[in-house]
Amino acid sequence: MSAVEVISDGLGVARRRITISTAGWADEIRQMGEEKQRVKLAVSLHSVNDETRSLLMPLNKKFNVEALRSSIEYYYAQTKQRVTFEYIFFDGVNDSNGDIAELIKFARRIPCKINVIPFHSISFAHPSGLGARLRPSPRINAIVETLRNQNLTVMIRSNAGEDIDAACGQLAVNVRRTSRFSSRPSARKRVSTLPRLQTSRTVE
Repeated sequence: MSAVEVISDGLGVARRRITISTAGWADEIRQMGEEKQRVKLAVSLHSVNDETRSLLMPLNKKFNVEALRSSIEYYYAQTKQRVTFEYIFFDGVNDSNGDIAELIKFARRIPCKINVIPFHSISFAHPSGLGARLRPSPRINAIVETLRNQNLTVMIRSNAGEDIDAACGQLAVNVRRTSRFSSRPSARKRVSTLPRLQTSRTVE
């Protein structure tokens, strides 16, 4: 948590305005609870079914849904900070009635907000094991209404920045082969998907 100290104490950013976003490192989430960090926590969830989440979030093979749930509950018990769950719905992958029922059951256990994030295409991504190309679910509005009817707080995030490949999830540099950089060893680079540290800015 040294980065939080640098940003908060060194730059004068209030901790309540800092959000730590993670793919689900359960041990680090538990550490945040032990240290009673007064920062916000956002978890990239995308499914609460172990098989599906392992396909979408390979880290789930190390920290499964139960381990993640336990660490988040511990974090909330220690900090009383509401948690944000980030969720992208993919057609036929994680948007079935069963998926929604499991999400509702999971979210009810922890005071939370659910951010529904539009899927932004990454041209070089070729996910394996899903049986089909990922695409956004046409049922998103109906799903959001179902979640809200269960008294869950749900926000649909803005897709600002998509026109320049800078929307949520597009943390990448795409250099065309025809550009002046094409002579470099790699004309297309991916940026490491480490847990992100950001100041909070919610679009409702």
